[in-house]
Amino acid sequence: MEEGQQFDQDPSNAPRSRELTRLAVLSGLIIAVLLAALGYSWGVNNRSDTASVQEGSEKPEKTLRTSSTSPASLPTPTTTPTSLAPESSNAPALPASEVPDTTAPPVGSSQGGQTATADYAFPISPSTSAQYGRSHHDYPAADIFATCGTDVVAPHAGVIQDVSYLDSWSSKSNTAESRGGLSFSIVGDDGVRYYGSHLRELDPVVQTGNHVSTGQRIGAVGDTGNAAGTGCHLHFGISTPCGPGDVLRRRGEFWPQLYLDAWRNLDPKSPSSLTVSQAC
Repeated sequence: MEEGQQFDQDPSNAPRSRELTRLAVLSGLIIAVLLAALGYSWGVNNRSDTASVQEGSEKPEKTLRTSSTSPASLPTPTTTPTSLAPESSNAPALPASEVPDTTAPPVGSSQGGQTATADYAFPISPSTSAQYGRSHHDYPAADIFATCGTDVVAPHAGVIQDVSYLDSWSSKSNTAESRGGLSFSIVGDDGVRYYGSHLRELDPVVQTGNHVSTGQRIGAVGDTGNAAGTGCHLHFGISTPCGPGDVLRRRGEFWPQLYLDAWRNLDPKSPSSLTVSQAC
């Protein structure tokens, strides 16, 4: 008989064999439990990692979706702010009756039955240097005193009717024609005659038939004629434009003071209505 067979059949080895069997079974159970525990732990960690990966992958997707609706991708508003919007070309126009007429009427034109006032100028320039009274001798006129040599200008545009370049007055003769010394008369475009006398000089343009404009220089203030010794001044008269040489009417027919006051204040007050009812 072999030795191994004899050992297995030895009764003294039976308890030891059973003990080894229990230990083997117990070891297997322990190993199984450990393996199961390790497997569970690995599964938990794996799911956690997977969840982390999935969670991390969702964030960029959300960010991407958010960026797809960012303000930069929105359409730019095209509405112009009210304060900067241009005026509409379709705005209702004012009625023709309410549109102001900015066209100035021509000189001498008629509006509402009245003649439009033309420009007038104070006959001495500058007007601030002149002084005149409210009365004059025994007929309507004005003696406008100013420094000798001050400019005399046309009070209104018109045509030269009479002019005298000679100072022929003397106290002995004292004729009406010579009392004015150097003098002129203008038949204005407004139908009024303007007369000035006692000038020191007359401009060459002052010739019978020549047309002068409002404010144009005529000459200079003086003391010729019977003004000698009375101080330099301009005798000024307005009248109906009758024929040349009408001395007594020409020297003054209407009081000019109100018009001188107006012209001095740049008010173009016209004396044209004075001559309408007057006959020569």
